[in-house]
Amino acid sequence: QYKLDNGLEVVMLPYGEAPLVQVQLLFKGGVWYEPMKGIDEYSYEWIDSDYRESPMRVAGSWTGGSGNTSQAMGAQGSSANLDALLYMTRNQVESSFVNVDDRLTWEKYAKKSARGARGNVDWWAGYVADSRLYPDHPISWRANESYYASLKYTRSEMETYLDSIYRPDNGVLFVVGRIDDPDAAQKAIETFFGGWTVKGQAMELAELSTDLPPVPERQVVVFDAPKQSQTQVTMFCQIGPAGIENHEARQMLAAVLAEQAWVVLREQSGVTYGAGSGQSGYVDGSARLYFYSLVQNDAAALAVSTFTDLSDKMTAGDIDEDMLQLMKLNEARNYVLGHQTSGQMLGRLESPFTTGYGWDLIDGHAERLGAVGPADLQGQMERCNGHEIVTLTGPVDVIEAQLVEAGIEHEVYDWEAEKEAMFAQYDPKAYAKHKKKQAKDAAKAAKKGEPEDDSFTGGTY
Repeated sequence: QYKLDNGLEVVMLPYGEAPLVQVQLLFKGGVWYEPMKGIDEYSYEWIDSDYRESPMRVAGSWTGGSGNTSQAMGAQGSSANLDALLYMTRNQVESSFVNVDDRLTWEKYAKKSARGARGNVDWWAGYVADSRLYPDHPISWRANESYYASLKYTRSEMETYLDSIYRPDNGVLFVVGRIDDPDAAQKAIETFFGGWTVKGQAMELAELSTDLPPVPERQVVVFDAPKQSQTQVTMFCQIGPAGIENHEARQMLAAVLAEQAWVVLREQSGVTYGAGSGQSGYVDGSARLYFYSLVQNDAAALAVSTFTDLSDKMTAGDIDEDMLQLMKLNEARNYVLGHQTSGQMLGRLESPFTTGYGWDLIDGHAERLGAVGPADLQGQMERCNGHEIVTLTGPVDVIEAQLVEAGIEHEVYDWEAEKEAMFAQYDPKAYAKHKKKQAKDAAKAAKKGEPEDDSFTGGTY
């Protein structure tokens, strides 16, 4: 790792025997840091490049993407063509510009996409869980028609934003894979990237609040999906605050709970083909834990009780230490298996930058993992226990009868009505047309003696 005079950080790692190499530029940015709502997504949508060479001519391909807190672009291919991949990556990023084509068509299909997503019951289960766990937080934000209609940034505004991100003093260049001559590779990096100068001014990216949202009371929410032959049961809760000091504790909490959920729902009860748990940590300190299982419809209440019981037991310190040791061993093994390819290793090396934890995320992993004990898992449950959001998607008549019999307080969420309400709120003109067409179709059906069909087909109403 070293830094060029223009501020570009370089991380180079000769790795593996396969004759492949990854070249990737990582820039701080993304939707969580954008200074103006929507400018990151909108600018990235219209990004183009004057550079027309294809990496296929050197047995390569483009890589990259945009995320919550970063953007990336690069190329991968034959390690014999490293110079060409470096040259192409430099030209690709420096020749990038905004090419606004048909805004109205893009807006039209973006709105349809938002409506189509709301026609899926699973979208509603995720949205309700996120919005109740993380109100007024980027995690719970969802794009809607009003948002897409509001995106009117000019080409100049978008290019100013991209120039503030795609700059050497805001980037890290990763070169990972088979590098037969590291000294020659370093000289090539200096040749192709040393003369790269900044354009415009650095953007003052939005600062993320580190104040965690308040935790809700435990809630069980049912979403009717009458045709589903199985019920999706998921439990979400806040843990953390997330930091490098508890990174491994959060991993082991999810691993132990996943094993326990599997034992109860699969091995002992046989009501599912799978059950598990996971966790996610974010750069602002937010963190969440989740349980999940797709169970027989007549086992929905059992799954809810299983998840809440596991939460209660973990909080009470009822932790199988032998199981914890086994999960730590599994994590150590999977960690090694998780960077066999150059692409996997690239992801490993990027994580200290995307998480903000620095190289100690890698260097200190083994020591922190080895030190995780039952008290660490128990401590992570303080924000979780009694404050979970449990969602169930399946036939409500089957599910609700079980919940009533089990004495589980719950709410049936009328997602179909909310879908209509959001459509009316976020795109009233399109909604008025939709209702007019719906009435017209109903009149035609009645005239023919056919039942009314107001089904939702996904992309359009």
